[in-house]
Amino acid sequence: MEELVTYHRRLGSSAPPRSKTEFSQSRNNTSSLGGWRSIYTMNDIASCIEKIQTVRYAEFLSLRSTLRLVARSSGYSLGSTNWVLETHFKKIVLMSSSSLYNIHPAQLDTTIFDGADIILVSDLKPDNHQQNTSYNDIMKKLLITTARTLRDKHNVIFPISTMSVVFDLIGEIKKYFTTIETTMGWSLQNIPLYLISPTGERSLKYANICGEWMNPHLEEMIYVATMPLSHGELLEQKTLRVLESPAWQSTNNAPLQEPFIAFSGPTAWLLSQWGRSPDNVAIFTDPYAAQTLPRGCKMHCLHTPLDARQTLLDTLSLLQTHWLTDGNLSRHLVVPRNSALDELKEQCKQRASVYVYEDDAAIDIDLHQQWRTVELSEKMVTLLRPTPLPGGQGMFAPVNALLNTYDNNLELRPNVSVNSYQDTPLATKQLNIEKTVAMLCRVRIFESDKH
Repeated sequence: MEELVTYHRRLGSSAPPRSKTEFSQSRNNTSSLGGWRSIYTMNDIASCIEKIQTVRYAEFLSLRSTLRLVARSSGYSLGSTNWVLETHFKKIVLMSSSSLYNIHPAQLDTTIFDGADIILVSDLKPDNHQQNTSYNDIMKKLLITTARTLRDKHNVIFPISTMSVVFDLIGEIKKYFTTIETTMGWSLQNIPLYLISPTGERSLKYANICGEWMNPHLEEMIYVATMPLSHGELLEQKTLRVLESPAWQSTNNAPLQEPFIAFSGPTAWLLSQWGRSPDNVAIFTDPYAAQTLPRGCKMHCLHTPLDARQTLLDTLSLLQTHWLTDGNLSRHLVVPRNSALDELKEQCKQRASVYVYEDDAAIDIDLHQQWRTVELSEKMVTLLRPTPLPGGQGMFAPVNALLNTYDNNLELRPNVSVNSYQDTPLATKQLNIEKTVAMLCRVRIFESDKH
């Protein structure tokens, strides 16, 4: 968001647009200006961020006392999460971008699937997308192309839309060049790396202190005063430099040292500047990036989508191991429409109910809630008089109360029309505590070894 404001010259929120040329996202130069509105400002961004509540890994949050939320690592990027929502003894898992590749983030936490009543899956990699090419094979092709281009004294430009891929790219490039520097005759220290972003330096430094969201090996490095991600060392060596603007060269009257590797979101300026040479290479790693080059650009374009997300069939395999272990049609799996849907439905027969969702379509799922949490008011607690059960199995307290809704919770309050609790007839004369506890454990109300 901050990059957009910087690139679009911090236009005011309410100022009318002066020209379509101020908006690089304009695709149709013949369209009217009636639909355009000025971009938001830094103040707008600050106001937005103030409303965001940050959470730590595995931190439990309570929403109106009826909904408990916890974020678990999805293995895709720093801070990427799958969410667990628990309410009234029902567990819902929101599964977003997830990955099993052992790259820089913390590994996918599979404990979220334990006892889940509903799993909603989203943001999947298409099953037909690079189906026969693995993430590691694509990375190897990318590294070989980069090395060959630099060996021939030409430049490599990576158009990027997210910083997460940069963390892995820089680390893989550094590791690859270390293995080939003997045969190449030069090392990565001879090749400048440029990250062009007004927020790039902040992002790079912040990423190296997010230990809880990294894989165990990288997290351990933080506690021995070592920067876990490779870009930290390259920044100190000044091999990696952060430029706030694509126009840095003209502003500072200092040309970029060639050959170089550049990572940049607004690539139009870079491609127009170095695109006249057919020997320079633009490597697109975003699976959905528009592989468009400016008019007259002759540089080579290579599409190597680094997509570490799970496909629907990958997700099915994961759930078969950690969730679909027995027949239980009270479980519900909610997935987007997908080419592999028929196979998933076949595999889930007699093991879970499958629902398919589409944009703007509501799905009704009956959770068969038999239990609800009921709290006791402070006044109700003071009136309780526990009495030992026969045989010493536990204690019970008779109540005569009214059930109310308070602050989005169910609450028992004293029934003021009853003068004495001693004469209140009980609903049962004898209570089998062991049987009751066993039943409550089956519905996950509590664990027997803790009560």
